[in-house]
Amino acid sequence: MKRVSTYGWLEEMSEIEGGAFSDVADQIEASSSSLQTYHAVLGFLPKPFEAKSRNMPISSLLKLYGSKRSGRKTEARTQLQTRFAGLDYSVQKKILWLFLDGAQQDRKFCYKHLKYTWDAVFEPKIIELWERHHEPECAHLLVYCGNIDYLRFHLEEFVRATDYYSVAKRIGAEDKNFVIESERLGGFDRFVRVLYETNRSIGNFGATDILWKAIHYSLLRGICHIGDIAPYFHNYEGKIDWDGNPIETLVPSITWSSLVMVCMRYIFRIASKNVVAEAIQWDMHVRNLFQDLIGGRCYSNSLDGFLEKRKDYRAFCRLAYALFPDDKKHFISDADRYILNSDESTSYSEQSMDRTKWVENADLATKDLLETIQKYQLTKKMNIDEWKEIYIKNTLPKEEVFLSFVEHLNLQPVCPTKEDFIKELLY
Repeated sequence: MKRVSTYGWLEEMSEIEGGAFSDVADQIEASSSSLQTYHAVLGFLPKPFEAKSRNMPISSLLKLYGSKRSGRKTEARTQLQTRFAGLDYSVQKKILWLFLDGAQQDRKFCYKHLKYTWDAVFEPKIIELWERHHEPECAHLLVYCGNIDYLRFHLEEFVRATDYYSVAKRIGAEDKNFVIESERLGGFDRFVRVLYETNRSIGNFGATDILWKAIHYSLLRGICHIGDIAPYFHNYEGKIDWDGNPIETLVPSITWSSLVMVCMRYIFRIASKNVVAEAIQWDMHVRNLFQDLIGGRCYSNSLDGFLEKRKDYRAFCRLAYALFPDDKKHFISDADRYILNSDESTSYSEQSMDRTKWVENADLATKDLLETIQKYQLTKKMNIDEWKEIYIKNTLPKEEVFLSFVEHLNLQPVCPTKEDFIKELLY
């Protein structure tokens, strides 16, 4: 039976007849190590020089593409698309006109390129194709580049084909009287971004309302174990010195929330700087208190490091929720106006807990938190004996009967370390 092998040289060797080498191919194939070793030697030969075929003239390719009987339309299409970017614009236009009358894959090729090299001469054709095929790629092209009056007249049609954000951004940038409907954008972050991209501003009250709603919502999610961490803070690579000590440590921040980060970024540019400065000042206050309690960490760029970061962020959210400013609580009283982040609304709307449950969970998780920190003087630097004295003073009952009973039996109360006590309190 003839040997079937993916190694041509091995087949050739198996054809050796007689003599001491007749079974050498079997010996090689029986050992994967030998097979890899000898394949590296015999499986390689330098390829001889081969001249490349000359490029066919574009005019010939256009004829082949346009001819139903050529039998080479696919070949012509591939060549035209491959060489498109290096051609003169006059030639590119000929290809685009031809492709726009072609199959769907050819039209999509045109939509993609016209988005970056738009020419109004194509607009009537694009509108014709949109009204005939209603392809999403065609809709996106008209939203980005098409006639603004046509877009405004067919607004709802294009919103269904693309999204309200894209349509509002395009019309709002050119028509300052266009009213942007914030509730249709799907998120605080999208609303402030579209205001920035349409060169609009927002008053201090409105900006403060949005930012603190976003902060409060993010804290609730963080406490309820569904908080995210923005991509900017995902891949921090911890550095250590020669002694193994962290060179730089990180302390959680409310800006680790994607929603807050985006809101803060754009509000800083469309409203008074004081709005963001006030939020940062509060965030720094919480961070300083968190650092006094826990310290910072040098997170590693690994799964363990990321999970550790998530745990610290949740603990931070609990502390921040307890310290939420009283003068900002009226912004969060109208819970029905909460707008979920559009990129996450589907997954979070399916959570079993609604916002009322989130608030109940957060209130329970932070109950007496600040009072305990103050009562046990947890931010104060102290030695082991000082901590033990404070812990016993605040933990053991004060009744004389209990105290005399403890003294009589010479009992020693179990006292956790201050670090363990804080972790149990926050985590």
